[in-house]
Amino acid sequence: MNRWLLLLILLFPIVSPARGQTITEGELDQIIVRGIDRIYNLEFQEAERLFANVVDTMSNHPAGHFFLAMTDWWRILIDRENEALEKRFYLRLEHVIDLCDDRLDKNKTDYIGLLFKGGALGFRGRLRALKSQWIRAANAGKAAIDIVNYALKVYPENYDLLLGTGVYSYYADVIPDEYPLLKPFMLFLPKGDKQTGIEQLTLASQHARYASTEATYFLFQLYFYYEKQYLKSLELVHTLHEKYPRNALFHRYVGRCYAVLNRWEEVKAVFDEVLARYLVHQPGYSHFVAREAYYYLGAYSMTRGQDSLALAHFSRCDELSRKLDRDGTSGFMVMANLKIGMIYDTQKKRELAIQQYRKVLAMKEYNQAHKSAKLYLKTPYGQF
Repeated sequence: MNRWLLLLILLFPIVSPARGQTITEGELDQIIVRGIDRIYNLEFQEAERLFANVVDTMSNHPAGHFFLAMTDWWRILIDRENEALEKRFYLRLEHVIDLCDDRLDKNKTDYIGLLFKGGALGFRGRLRALKSQWIRAANAGKAAIDIVNYALKVYPENYDLLLGTGVYSYYADVIPDEYPLLKPFMLFLPKGDKQTGIEQLTLASQHARYASTEATYFLFQLYFYYEKQYLKSLELVHTLHEKYPRNALFHRYVGRCYAVLNRWEEVKAVFDEVLARYLVHQPGYSHFVAREAYYYLGAYSMTRGQDSLALAHFSRCDELSRKLDRDGTSGFMVMANLKIGMIYDTQKKRELAIQQYRKVLAMKEYNQAHKSAKLYLKTPYGQF
């Protein structure tokens, strides 16, 4: 996770309905819960049908409109070049904010108004951040934080709201040490406590009505990236993948966990399936996902001494990267080219290996790839 993603987490906390208070009553609430599950499983048409039903039944309530926007959010995450989706997403969020303001004008502690306005501002800021509109993103994020803090005073100690407090508590504690450049920014925000954050996220994961999946996903991220508890990470993301088997993000994170645990047969099985879903155009399994699959299948082949197959996979990863990397070289492109050079060295194709290492040095630094390339330029890979 890069420092901008961590900044986003702090700027745009998740806002969820309070414990003991559902968004609405009876069957409509059940429809909303089913719709949320459809979003996470990338079944967008069914999710939109369910939320449209909510809108038709109570058009002045922000819930249906907000979750229609969340359907767009996940569509954007898997298709980041679709500007038409972005425009609709913004329009839907603006309508949510207007509906919330109408409620808050009548009652400033209206929890539906507070929660959905905070959520709408936060997600609007997240998209602006994805588009590198940092000042506008920060303004939206600050407004969202203010609303969350106020909501917590009015509705303290509830499982769904523990998602937002848990995320903030953990990352506010971790970021200053992990990313010193962000310390000046953190001076203007409350201090955090990572153990409190883990405890709150665990409670939200186990007991929240609407935010359980999001809390579980954040728990996975912090265990994977910061706590380095990879077995725990695997357990959490495996649970998500089993519940939402069509979600490509959860699917490929299962493979990443196996890779960091050096369980390479499982890595191959996961990314073989990922690639198969990409080849039949299953929603969510985009070129970005395929690129990752080719990379890890190349890494698997390399561990088994299958150099020709590894080269084919890494080359395909590189080809996709050249189409996808519009804002600079990705880590996948850098590492694929480095490993291609390493394979050429094992094949005694020194000139080709040198060309690859020089390519890597011309790319953006990633995971000490430059250090490795310089080392292998001096001494061929495998001759230490």
